[in-house]
Amino acid sequence: MPSTTREILLENIKKDYYMIWEMSTNAGNKINVVLKDSVETYVNNSSEGTPHKVLAEGYKKVAGNNMKLAIEVENPTAAPSLNFVVLPYSVPRPDGVLVGHGYNIMMEDQVDGDFNDLIIFVYACKSNV
Repeated sequence: MPSTTREILLENIKKDYYMIWEMSTNAGNKINVVLKDSVETYVNNSSEGTPHKVLAEGYKKVAGNNMKLAIEVENPTAAPSLNFVVLPYSVPRPDGVLVGHGYNIMMEDQVDGDFNDLIIFVYACKSNV
């Protein structure tokens, strides 16, 4: 079956940060999501074409560098490519020192433009306390 794959670099998430993630889908197409860095794979899961599914949620210390998401959609029916909204953000303490970084990512795999086919939240901070 034909598929389309995209990678999104999460360059603000660094080794030794503590990372939390949640991923869900509202798509009829099969979606495979891989969250990994240079050392470890944190998520390697598929929606199996089932809409309204939580794909993954978890928490772990980041083991390596070059954090990225690889997203593959099998048979995107109406769109020749996938469309994403990627919203990176940083979290400062009251004194201005940055203590965490996150990404909210929404994907559209058709042409209805609702960006609810894949929703990802990833946040990482310097401490687990």
